[in-house]
Amino acid sequence: GITYMTQEHANVICSFVIQQINRASSTGNEDSGDVQSSKTYLKQNIYFLNNAEQSEVGLNQDGAGCQKISTNLILTILSGLRQHAVSDRMRIVKLLDVLNNPDATGEKNDISLQISKILKSYQACIDIMVDIGERCLLRLPTNVPSRSLGGMIVRGLVESYVGSDMFSVSADKPLSYLVPETDSNLRNVIDPLRYADAVTNASSNPLLDPSRSRGRNDITGSHSIEQLIGFQPPNDVQDIVKALFMRDLVDLQISGCGYGDFLSWCHLPISPEPLLVDYISNFPNNLGSADANAQQHNHWLVDEDGTELDHAHISARYDFSLLVFFRQWHSPWTPASHLSFSIPHRRAISTLALCAHRYHMPADVAILVNSFLPRSWWPDDRRCCWCRDCQLRQLKQDFDSKISSRQSNWDSQEGRAPSSNPDSKKGKKSRTLITCPGCEVAMACSNDHMKYLHQDGHKRYCGLPPFRAPFSAEDNGLCRQIFGETEEICPLADEVEEDGGEEVEIDDEGSWESVDSDDEAEGTVRCRSDIIFSFFNDKSYKLQRREALPFANFF
Repeated sequence: GITYMTQEHANVICSFVIQQINRASSTGNEDSGDVQSSKTYLKQNIYFLNNAEQSEVGLNQDGAGCQKISTNLILTILSGLRQHAVSDRMRIVKLLDVLNNPDATGEKNDISLQISKILKSYQACIDIMVDIGERCLLRLPTNVPSRSLGGMIVRGLVESYVGSDMFSVSADKPLSYLVPETDSNLRNVIDPLRYADAVTNASSNPLLDPSRSRGRNDITGSHSIEQLIGFQPPNDVQDIVKALFMRDLVDLQISGCGYGDFLSWCHLPISPEPLLVDYISNFPNNLGSADANAQQHNHWLVDEDGTELDHAHISARYDFSLLVFFRQWHSPWTPASHLSFSIPHRRAISTLALCAHRYHMPADVAILVNSFLPRSWWPDDRRCCWCRDCQLRQLKQDFDSKISSRQSNWDSQEGRAPSSNPDSKKGKKSRTLITCPGCEVAMACSNDHMKYLHQDGHKRYCGLPPFRAPFSAEDNGLCRQIFGETEEICPLADEVEEDGGEEVEIDDEGSWESVDSDDEAEGTVRCRSDIIFSFFNDKSYKLQRREALPFANFF
């Protein structure tokens, strides 16, 4: 019933939700003080964790078995904020169509004022969801109700910045994938080139259009919705979405998208990081389950041929997209992929280009020289330690400093300006990271963390596709079979040499006779999903499922 979300509305809603989250599970006779408050929070978290199994039953009940946090009430509030933000976005789009129409008559100044008012309402909804997300992140444990809240927050932020008109499902049906069709304008989770194109075509990003350089608060002249709300989500939104996925506080059946979807749909920079290679953060893990409650979610995604994919086939398709992405990430520098490199690397490239221009060196020679400069020569602030304990520790430090830097979340709009400034992270010092020699993908900040990373499970799949050195003969053969000989995915000539230094030649027809040869003998044509699954099942999954010898880790 709120037409325009004002700052006063935001104060009341956010304060009420925070009060519900901070409600202690004890009798309420606690003394004041930080120590006692910490003990109360600890008791509440232990209570939530012990009752995680009954959470779904107790949400709508009263009595001792019900959790103290009114999860359903907060979910309803978050759903209303999501719909309000999407509605504000659609209203702004309609008013912009009228404002940009040269034949339109009427008071354009009144329309501009109305757009400004709706824009403040839209931003207030975003600020509320971000603030509730930060409180959930710092206060709630990982269980079913917490994942429901995080999933609704992520869904609201994604729909607010991408636009519900881009999705092929209704905004009132949260239990589904937002982009199930392969012909959608938004690329789904099984698109093999979704991540690779973010590297290869980094310089052709739609956000770099010169016509979009006008300021966000300037409503004069012709505008699009992206120019007013921002071409990319601000740092506050990016940080809270990443943090919720990192803490496993997102139910993908409610959010309708994974972490990779958020990066791809919002045109954010993509680099190898733990969340990107984690299945749990990108698609549900109960697909294809025999459980009756999971049967309604088995139709989460279909491939190009209209075949419904189970969890195993989605995992293989996603691993193939990672394989192509890692190949592009390790490919030489090109002008098209310039923006995918780190800032120090780009400055070095620009310096070399200026020197070449000053001494009248041909541009082709400068490009050739730049292609010999690997990414590892300069530090990259986007890379991080893959050790989970290190990630959570860094996450807590970042959010503690962010929250403490604000005098109040809702005192004034200027209180959020420092965290939304893109240049606020420039003061960080890059750490020296160690690259895993087996896959050249995983990284750690110390030898101890690298050892912990291997003990935590990385050793089981390190050196297997897609976690192995790029440009191998088998990977090139798979890319040729999927994309064809004419598709230039990466320089296929740089294959790993085998058999005494002789380059292995790949025969597209003969190299796959060992995989499902019975089906090929019968003349059946396998779809792309089956080919990819057969490759990863033989080269990776079966080897990962082998049981290790007793006491093998002691030697």
